[in-house]
Amino acid sequence: MSDGERGGDEGPRGDRRAEREPAARAGDDQLREQVSELAETLTELETELSGGSRRPQLRDLIRFTREVTIPAVILVLRTNIQALKLLQRALAFGDRGGDGRESRLRRRAEEAGRSALTELDSALEDLGDALSGTQDSRARDLLGQAQDLQTEVETELSRGPGADPGRGRGVDDTEGVEIDVDAELQSIKDELDEGDGSEEDPE
Repeated sequence: MSDGERGGDEGPRGDRRAEREPAARAGDDQLREQVSELAETLTELETELSGGSRRPQLRDLIRFTREVTIPAVILVLRTNIQALKLLQRALAFGDRGGDGRESRLRRRAEEAGRSALTELDSALEDLGDALSGTQDSRARDLLGQAQDLQTEVETELSRGPGADPGRGRGVDDTEGVEIDVDAELQSIKDELDEGDGSEEDPE
C-alpha cells in the first residue's frame, strides 16, 4: 500500500479525533483525575478499616458489624480500587464511541466501573451506619470524601455510551444480564496486559 493510500485511510480517523477535541479530551482528563482521587481515597479507607494504628478506635462497633459488615465493605473497596485502576488505563485509549478494539475495551471498562460503583454505593451506606456513633473521625472523613468522589465519577461515566439513566446500574445494556464484575475485570486486565505487554497487577 502506498503512502498516499495509507494517508487516505487515516483521513476519517484523523477527522474523528479532531472532532472530539478539545471538549472530549478535557472530559477525559477530568474523569481520569476523579477516578485517580477516588481510587486513592478508597485505598486509604481500606487501610483504615483493615487495621493499622487506628484499629482500636473501632472497638465500640457491635460484634455483627465488626465480623460481617466491615470485612464485606473491605472486599467491595478492593474490587472498586481494581476497577478504577483498570479504567484509568482504558481511558488512555481516547475515543469511546469508535468501533475498534481499544474503543470497545474502554466501553467495557466503563461499564464494569459503573457496576462496581453500584456495589460501592450500598457498601458505603452500610459503612456509614456501622460508623455512626463511633469515635473514628478519620474513617468518617474518608467515607464522606469517597461518597462525594463516587458521585462525581458516576456522573461523568453516565455521559458515556452504554449508560442509561433509566435502567438499573450493574446490568449489561446489550444482553440485559448481570455482569460478573470480578470476572469482567480480570478479562479486561488480561486484554490490557496483552496490548501493552505488561504483567503488572492493577492492585
